[in-house]
Amino acid sequence: SLDLEKESIKFKDINIPISSQEFTVMKILAKNINSYIEDFEIEENAQKENSEILKSSVPITIYRLRKKLSKIPGGTKLIKSKRGKGYSLSIN
Repeated sequence: SLDLEKESIKFKDINIPISSQEFTVMKILAKNINSYIEDFEIEENAQKENSEILKSSVPITIYRLRKKLSKIPGGTKLIKSKRGKGYSLSIN
């Protein structure tokens, strides 16, 4: 789950601190759960939330999130990417 107050990710008793940029991207993905969202859409949504995320920085932010999510069971499979479609937070 996303801890909105602490801007972190919680899974059972594991708390994963993330940067404000990573938190914004994670929140955007969570709002569009199981749907693909492209880099430019993430940038546009971030601007609506008064966060400065450039389209070019989205892939590195996703990489960092995946690395941090790997600390939880199944975490490496949470964020999917598909060429031409973008990124998806996949919760089954």
